[in-house]
Amino acid sequence: MILKKHKSKRTAAFLILISSLMFSAFVCNKETGTQTKYETRSVWVTRFDYTINIDSTDSDSQKAAISNYFKIAKESNLNTVFFQVRGSFDAYYNSNYEPWAKALSGSLGVDPGWDPLKFAIKEADENGLKLHAWVNTFTLWKGEEPPERSEVLHAFYAHPEWIVADSNGTSMQLNSHYVYVNPGNPEVRKHVINVVKDIVTNYDVDGIHFDYIRYPERASRAGYSHDTVSVNIFNEKNGNPDSLDWEDWQRNNINLFVKAVKDSVSKLKPNIALSAAVLGKYRKPGWSGYDAVYQDAVPWIKNGWLDFIVPMAYTTRDNKSASFTSLIQEWNELTGKSNSVLAGIAVYRAEGIDGWGWSEIAHQIIDARKQNLRGMAFFNVTALKSDWWEIQRALFSHPVLPYPLERPDVMAVRAANIMNKYSSGD
Repeated sequence: MILKKHKSKRTAAFLILISSLMFSAFVCNKETGTQTKYETRSVWVTRFDYTINIDSTDSDSQKAAISNYFKIAKESNLNTVFFQVRGSFDAYYNSNYEPWAKALSGSLGVDPGWDPLKFAIKEADENGLKLHAWVNTFTLWKGEEPPERSEVLHAFYAHPEWIVADSNGTSMQLNSHYVYVNPGNPEVRKHVINVVKDIVTNYDVDGIHFDYIRYPERASRAGYSHDTVSVNIFNEKNGNPDSLDWEDWQRNNINLFVKAVKDSVSKLKPNIALSAAVLGKYRKPGWSGYDAVYQDAVPWIKNGWLDFIVPMAYTTRDNKSASFTSLIQEWNELTGKSNSVLAGIAVYRAEGIDGWGWSEIAHQIIDARKQNLRGMAFFNVTALKSDWWEIQRALFSHPVLPYPLERPDVMAVRAANIMNKYSSGD
């Protein structure tokens, strides 16, 4: 009875908040910073959401799950979906480089008889949504058991030399989380770039969205990656022409990858958006991108290699060491381009016994708008339930367009298309 009473008070408070937000949005856009034309409103759909989490390898069930998620996104007046198509050097699409994912059929490398990415693109088109193919970048395998042997041999077996090694030169072992490949190995970077080019060439996606674009957890403490290839390249003049120290050289390995992706994709389809989910903390004590996992995302934006980043600011506004608001403000200032930052918002933390409550989520959306960010991204689609629909009615009452690409090459193509349209009399 006590818990029920507490929930009732909390729900009542939330409804009062939503009512005030709706009134504020109606009388004064400045209060919520509501975007009237462009705002990228995105949501992540994980590979687990349409396979393992529905406990089925039946293609119709998996398709139905995807259809439902895209319907939720549309009805929420969101406009962009990050749809996961690669998790652990396996594929949720018809890949020319990697085996079909086990979660689709129950066996690694077995054609499931349908193409999730192709199906998702169709669903996105029918629901008026942009689809960005979400790619895990440097995660080789997940779990304590190795992958099965398949006709298309998994990289775990084909290239064991790609696996990161600690300060003693010992390769990372299978564990309950991921085993990583080494971003400092040029062959690794080449392989992942080929994967991306394969997707961009064969599928009509609106963007490529990277995740785990970094070294492993505990990288700085464990010494990842002191594998033979990395150590040799680091000590060669051609491999380290600027004589960088070890930490900066590691960061630069990822920078080289990001720049190479930009160069490769731009030649194929210049209108493809490139983005990455990054750690919410840039340079702060403890778990942060720059120092802990050698992820320096600032130059990715400043140099124009990516169109936007999504800092996963999965914390609350009242967190004293690193609040949500301070994190997104810092990224805004660091990049100098607010339209290149989406606020990553942890809607999955709203409910439950220790949940933050949906009022916290509502305030985070408002804070992102006050920073004039490109928009926001919600992790993940399965959390958009219950009181989310009150937020949707208050803060996403009308559909808007996602923020357009503003790269010179894309703008030139857009201008040429307009000129061709008018010169042809269409």
